[in-house]
Amino acid sequence: KRANELGAEIVRRLDHYFKNTDQIALREVVEMLKCMASGGKGIKKLKRGEKAALAAKLQRLSEHDRRVFMNGLDSIIKETATTHGFKEDDARAVMR
Repeated sequence: KRANELGAEIVRRLDHYFKNTDQIALREVVEMLKCMASGGKGIKKLKRGEKAALAAKLQRLSEHDRRVFMNGLDSIIKETATTHGFKEDDARAVMR
C-alpha cells in the first residue's frame, strides 16, 4: 500500500516538474502516467497494452527530451524516496 502511495507521489511530482514545459511530447508522457496512477494502483499493475503504449510514447521522444525526462524522473525518485523513508532502489522498483 505504501508503495502505491509512493508511486502516486512520484507521478504527482513529475507532473509538477514538467508543468510548464513547452515540449508537448513530454507532457503527453506525464499525462499518460497520471492517468495510469490515478487509480491509486501504482504503475506496477498496468495492463500489457498500457505499458506498451507508454513505452511507445517514450520511444517517440527525441533523444534530448528522453534524457530530460529520465533525469527529471531520477531526481524526483531520489527526492521522494528520502522524504518517505524508502531506499532509493525500492522507489525505483515502484516505477519500473
